[in-house]
Amino acid sequence: SFEFVKNALKMENYPKYKCPALILHGEHDQVVPVKVINDLMKNEASISETTKAIILEDDHEMGKSSTIEMIEKNVQSFFEISNQKKTFIEVGKK
Repeated sequence: SFEFVKNALKMENYPKYKCPALILHGEHDQVVPVKVINDLMKNEASISETTKAIILEDDHEMGKSSTIEMIEKNVQSFFEISNQKKTFIEVGKK
């Protein structure tokens, strides 16, 4: 449930959440109910100010081809990644 987040946020030394985040969650997830995400976004201002939550028509595995396409689209948009050729440089190679 969302209670563990509420309890953690009450702790004196619990850091406030400040970095941008993207949550992609399956509407029919039976492992982590979508209510947890909805409550998080509604009840914690420091998270909802920096977080984009997208509920997808899928379950916990999020393996439908339409879901995978939506994940790719939203991740690219969130991180401002274009469809241009990507560059990969191996560590230790020049």
